[in-house]
Amino acid sequence: VKNGEFDLHNAFLGSLSSVNPAIRSNAKIAEIIVLQLAISKSFNAIDSHTHLSANDQEYISRVRMHVQEECFKDLEELLLIVTSGKVEMKDDERLVRLDKIYQSMKDKSAFTQSFTGNVRTLIGQRKESEREAHTTKKLYGITQ
Repeated sequence: VKNGEFDLHNAFLGSLSSVNPAIRSNAKIAEIIVLQLAISKSFNAIDSHTHLSANDQEYISRVRMHVQEECFKDLEELLLIVTSGKVEMKDDERLVRLDKIYQSMKDKSAFTQSFTGNVRTLIGQRKESEREAHTTKKLYGITQ
């Protein structure tokens, strides 16, 4: 009886460290990766634009670094919960953590889309101001 109960406990504890294939192939995992790539792409699209001042670029760089650090933390946690032997969790616990990571990455993606959209709007406004200034100078015959 003692050995039987010990074997049951061992089997249960062993199952906690192995990841169910259904969890490992969960669609949210691929979506998290896609969101991470989209975040990087969005920041790359506004990198070193000529209409951004050094202060603007420094601020954007700090925001990018912070978002990327947070993404890295999420990806590290994702790796922990989908790799067998890393942490001991039941399937439902893994799914709850996966959902939290997915929501966190969606939030970062939404923030990034909004932030980079605002930066693109700023760039557009500065381009337009530059065109207007150039046109005004031409109209009044001002040369530089």
